[in-house]
Amino acid sequence: MKKIVVFGATGAMGRYIIANLDKKSWSVRAFTRNENSPLAQALLAHGNLELFQGNTDNVDDLKRAIDGVDAVFCNTDFWTNVNNPENERIQMHRILEISKEKNIAHVVFSSLENCMTLSNGEIPVTHFDSKAIVEQEINWQRSLDHFKQLKGFYSTSVTVLRTLPYFENLMSFFVPQKRVYKGKDEIVFKLPLGEYGKFSMVALDDIGWFTNYILNRRSQYGGKTLVIGSDTVSGNEIAQKFESVTGIKSVYEPISDEEFLKLGGPAHDALNHFKFHREIGMKRNFDSLKKLHPELLSFDSWLKKTQWKGEQRLIQKKLAE
Repeated sequence: MKKIVVFGATGAMGRYIIANLDKKSWSVRAFTRNENSPLAQALLAHGNLELFQGNTDNVDDLKRAIDGVDAVFCNTDFWTNVNNPENERIQMHRILEISKEKNIAHVVFSSLENCMTLSNGEIPVTHFDSKAIVEQEINWQRSLDHFKQLKGFYSTSVTVLRTLPYFENLMSFFVPQKRVYKGKDEIVFKLPLGEYGKFSMVALDDIGWFTNYILNRRSQYGGKTLVIGSDTVSGNEIAQKFESVTGIKSVYEPISDEEFLKLGGPAHDALNHFKFHREIGMKRNFDSLKKLHPELLSFDSWLKKTQWKGEQRLIQKKLAE
């Protein structure tokens, strides 16, 4: 049995990675800041799992966590230290470099779209670009290996898994409103997508499935990038599909950028994320992905699987704890 350390184990993505791993092939070292938290303790139910308490800012903790494993899954949290946006990039580099020093056979690096580059500098989305810039540096190391005609660590052992915003964000950050209209209950989705903007998303279950898939195919995916997603829908399609699956009256009401900004917090970065979807889009080859994963979840099938009826659910760790 091989061992993998999962960074971000108690986060939204990490929990689904662990749930989807083939437990006959993999044992898990779950990296967490607090092994006594309810989310950490809940992971023990998956079996073949040990909790490792540490801090991703501590180099010694990272070295001890990575020591003796066969694989590393790296998903860091931009929002943990949002007042220091550089911090996440430093953490990602440390995990990659320590993995290289320890000759880890396979590292799966979770990335996102490079919005700054793809928009020619017009639409920066910092919490996306933070991961994307490290993906770019991974590609630079791969290019150097190619130039030198070498089979180096980044060109043989590092897989980039580029994902998307989660369907599950609709359950947590962008929860629809409930209201009574003409004497009937209805659900209202309010997003700054305009009338025709398309929102590309991925189900957390699909991220877990693809991670397990590539971890068991290192020779095929080591040194490669896999770009995944589940479905692309407009605001109106979100409401229509929700009503069709749940039977609950549903409408979509686009909101202005100004109205969205009034939500506060890091709304400006989230708004740019929606602007990127509206003006450029995060395109995926769903036909190709379905050939790899025939049960890839569309928005409709995700609604059926989760049985979500518009209520808020605790998905992200910060909200859950």
